Amino acid sequence: MKIDLERIDTKTVIGVLLVLVLIVMAIGFLINERNKRIEEANYLYRKAVHEMAVGLETGNPVKLKSAMDLFDMVSNKGSEDLAVISRLMKARILYEIGKKEEAVKLAREWIGKLDDSNPLKAIFLPLAKDESIFEKFLSNKKAFLTDYALYEYGLILLEKGKKDKAREILNQLQKKYPNSPFSKDLEKLMEVEN
Repeated sequence: MKIDLERIDTKTVIGVLLVLVLIVMAIGFLINERNKRIEEANYLYRKAVHEMAVGLETGNPVKLKSAMDLFDMVSNKGSEDLAVISRLMKARILYEIGKKEEAVKLAREWIGKLDDSNPLKAIFLPLAKDESIFEKFLSNKKAFLTDYALYEYGLILLEKGKKDKAREILNQLQKKYPNSPFSKDLEKLMEVEN
């Protein structure tokens, strides 16, 4: 029995090419499925934000429940950043409907997963009601909206009865951001508190 090396080489080459074609097709399919999942998550997120806005504006608990359910769905389908933001949006709803302890717990769990340079982090920081989270955020040079974060930190300190520390934060806010409207607002609040 004689082996034809040319045929083996040709068959091998054809086999390898077929495997490569199948791999490329599989990768294309996976990318397409991933893109569909991301598109669906983005749609669900927009719908959740709409439901949240309507629910908060009208006080409609059905809309707020729908928004929380949609945010849960997004966190299971979307990108990591969108999942984190969805969890924090759910925490915001919980806070607004009076489930403050649950909201604070959820915010503390997820706020650290947002990069400090993400402008949304400063907006969600107050939900966590945690001084150490504010301190860590404010110590980062890449932090965004730090005047707002200082303002909210000052409010939380006032809420906790820590007037001296709040005054310290106000001084820091006025020194770093003398023209910030948050500086003036916090100063007015400090006057009322005294």
